[in-house]
Amino acid sequence: MRDYQRRDGIMYLRVEGKGDKIRFLPVSIEAQLRIAEYLESAGHGEDLKGPLFRPVKNNATGTLAKPLHPASVYREIEAVLRQAGGDYSRRARLLRA
Repeated sequence: MRDYQRRDGIMYLRVEGKGDKIRFLPVSIEAQLRIAEYLESAGHGEDLKGPLFRPVKNNATGTLAKPLHPASVYREIEAVLRQAGGDYSRRARLLRA
């Protein structure tokens, strides 16, 4: 949750990239609304020290108060890009940068 923050009146996601480089990505109004709906539904919006996006099930340990694995996030983004059509591999490379 600490990686979803307001800076100068704008909501940002703090993202750690290659070489431990920190980037701040602005969050669109539509994405902010969806994140707010997600947090209300998931019920962990007040857990400021916990992860923003968490698994909905964990067959191995049952623990849900942990971050999603980066590979899982990448697979989901890739699936959405495929549904959107076009050259998803180029878009996916941009997401990894």
